[in-house]
Amino acid sequence: MLGYAVVDGVFGPISAHRLELELMHVHQAGLMHLNHTHLVAKGETQLLAKSQVMEAELTLEAAVREAAPLVAQLDADRRLATMLNLFLPQLRLESAAIKMQHNEGGGGCFPMHFDSDELLDGRRVTAIFYLNQHWKPSHGGQLRLHPFPAPPVDIDPLQDRLVLFATTRMLHRVLPSRAPRSCFTIWLSEGRSKAAGVAPKPLLPPPDSGEPSEALWRFLMQPAVRQHVCKLAYAGLLWGPVVSDDGPYGDPSLHC
Repeated sequence: MLGYAVVDGVFGPISAHRLELELMHVHQAGLMHLNHTHLVAKGETQLLAKSQVMEAELTLEAAVREAAPLVAQLDADRRLATMLNLFLPQLRLESAAIKMQHNEGGGGCFPMHFDSDELLDGRRVTAIFYLNQHWKPSHGGQLRLHPFPAPPVDIDPLQDRLVLFATTRMLHRVLPSRAPRSCFTIWLSEGRSKAAGVAPKPLLPPPDSGEPSEALWRFLMQPAVRQHVCKLAYAGLLWGPVVSDDGPYGDPSLHC
């Protein structure tokens, strides 16, 4: 699964607005905490807080579930995982977890990243549901996908819009937001028993020659290799400073 999907009108405007009200209630009740970017280098992890981005783990926090009963119902609903398993039989999705997120604006953004790695956990599909009824282009905060080798795609964070992509294979970022922006993310995961029972597909060997060829292209586009190719292709963006139009984002020393 290397592509993405955008679905509009998922719940309808009334239910989408109710979900937005629940998220704002969680935020105003002080049940959210700062989002952190995890930077891993030489076996050490550094946490960098984003002062504008607040979040709450619905699946892990009982107080959040009580404050957001409609979102909690979605957390318990397994129909999305069932349908993805049906149409994408290579998936073996068994569980889901929801994170609620509120970006307060002021340039809040996310650096370019993959959501996870197949050797790290069972997350396989990322589904982001947007709650921004009055969003307009001047607000910023678009989701930018990098479906390499295709060109980048910007997706507007419109209310009642669901975006799905491969958790471990889609390089993406969030552009600086100049206005409040809300969403919740559903991570759909494979069960440990099923994931462990499937042997990884063996890699095609690299061609003898490094010259451009169909064999070299097939080797580079294998999922396990393509992720590293993406990092090389976008190295300048991956490791540059995170900035907004108004200047450095958060701590001036912040780099991703």
